[in-house]
Amino acid sequence: MLIVVMVGVSAGILATMQQELQVAGQDREQVIALYAAEHGVAMAQAALAAQTFDTTTGWTSVLTLAAMTDQMCQPVGGTKPGVLPKNTNPRQGLQVLPADATQFVSQYVWCIHNNQEDPAYLAPTGGTPNGDTTDAQDTKHIIVIESYGYGPNSAATHLTVSLGAPTLVTRLGSNAYAQEGANAAHSGAVGQSEQGVTVSGGSTSF
Repeated sequence: MLIVVMVGVSAGILATMQQELQVAGQDREQVIALYAAEHGVAMAQAALAAQTFDTTTGWTSVLTLAAMTDQMCQPVGGTKPGVLPKNTNPRQGLQVLPADATQFVSQYVWCIHNNQEDPAYLAPTGGTPNGDTTDAQDTKHIIVIESYGYGPNSAATHLTVSLGAPTLVTRLGSNAYAQEGANAAHSGAVGQSEQGVTVSGGSTSF
């Protein structure tokens, strides 16, 4: 009887341990997918940082740039932005796990689109919605990154990141500066300062 009881207890402990190991493995796979998606966000931010932003038309030039066509999310008819990457934007491998090249490669893919709240997604008078290609009507000039990460055993993560208008800082000669943002502009000269900005003779620090 004692042996039977011990075998039963051992079987219960073994089943519990297997379940805990399975949960831990799933958590690890999900973290891998999350890291892949975060890497996709970083790649998208780098691509946007390399483009020109216009304070009047916003991200319009990016939304219509031929070189960025494949990075635009698949449109769904103009009435709202699509959030899925195009077929021409395949998943990119991030790393091999572990040293065996036959192991699953974590992957990411990203695309960008105009924000759904942009007035251009509402049909203008006598026209059709053009929010997929213009950002001029939105004073906040928000653009959205959709990033998807994939890990082992079909683990997947989807991240959505909204970016507003970038802040532009310009040196005006050696003793002044000008700063443009989404909602306000600032300028200063020698002897003036504000939080994070100090203007002194011949230099400007941030």
